[in-house]
Amino acid sequence: MVNDTLQCLYSENLVVPDRLPLTLQWINGISYVTLALILLFANTLVIISLKKQQYNDRNNINDNDSRKSFQLLMTHLSVAGLLLIVFLMATPGYAIPYSYYIYPHGHIGDVFCRFIDSEYCIHVLCYTSLMIATTISFKRWLAVARPHVFQFTVKKLKFRLVMIVIWLVEPLLCIEFILGDVFVQITYPPCRWKYMVCNNLLADSTLFTILEFLRFYFPVMLIVIFNIDTVRRIQTFKIRKDPETNRSDARLFKRVVSTAITAWLMVVLCLPDQIYYTLSVLSVIRPYRLSVHNVTKIFFVTGCSCAPFIYSLIRCEFNLKMKKKCLNLRCNLNCRHTSRSRRVSFRA
Repeated sequence: MVNDTLQCLYSENLVVPDRLPLTLQWINGISYVTLALILLFANTLVIISLKKQQYNDRNNINDNDSRKSFQLLMTHLSVAGLLLIVFLMATPGYAIPYSYYIYPHGHIGDVFCRFIDSEYCIHVLCYTSLMIATTISFKRWLAVARPHVFQFTVKKLKFRLVMIVIWLVEPLLCIEFILGDVFVQITYPPCRWKYMVCNNLLADSTLFTILEFLRFYFPVMLIVIFNIDTVRRIQTFKIRKDPETNRSDARLFKRVVSTAITAWLMVVLCLPDQIYYTLSVLSVIRPYRLSVHNVTKIFFVTGCSCAPFIYSLIRCEFNLKMKKKCLNLRCNLNCRHTSRSRRVSFRA
């Protein structure tokens, strides 16, 4: 069994472990930890704002399904970003350098290599975030291009079913990372890359191409198509006599612009890592350098995690709620500091 596994491993000329010097590795780890803390605060703030808004809207008669469905999508997007940060900190080579990471052994080591070291969980959460962003873009396109259909398809229950499908399908589309990483006890690090199909390189490349297209490039194409067509259609809106209609069109325009900016930013940040990884697997770029991987992965993780916060900054209602929450936190800290100073001075 071990000999068969060794035969399926990538050769040394395909993957170059040109890791940074130890000092730079720790600097790289500190950078990832800092990024993780910033994204953790941002996504937590978005979730708190969403929950606060849901709490305020619980007795609102005018609250519609479109608002509820959007809150549902944003909540799932923020949760995916939070889980991504957690798994990022547990993966070797990010917060902790490879040389100082303590790998588990035995069957637990094999599970660790297939799910954590292979970055399976990270990619599942990133592709889930990308698919949720695609769903938000489709929702905005439907509101502009097919408003009558939008009224019947915007139910919260339908979007909840869509979220269930996304969370079930994305782990299956990332099965390549589980099959492509294995625990080899006689090597260090013990987690090594291998071919999914050992005896057929063409089948291995074909399987990767299909999975990569379905989980990344196809959603990216949909995001581009939906946002371009939505912006094109909304530019044709004319000023009407009814002021309320004009205000409604203005709100819709702001939402479309915020969706387009967030989705495009997410795509731009994710593209370098995915293009480099795709070209390396298809043998266009050889060897695959882990140092380049560490750099491109920073943009990939940032693009997948910052989408909820960027979208909330552009949306006026979420922006105001987050500002109020930050002011409340600042006020609480100042009040505690003032009361503590008073107690100290009184005792003195």
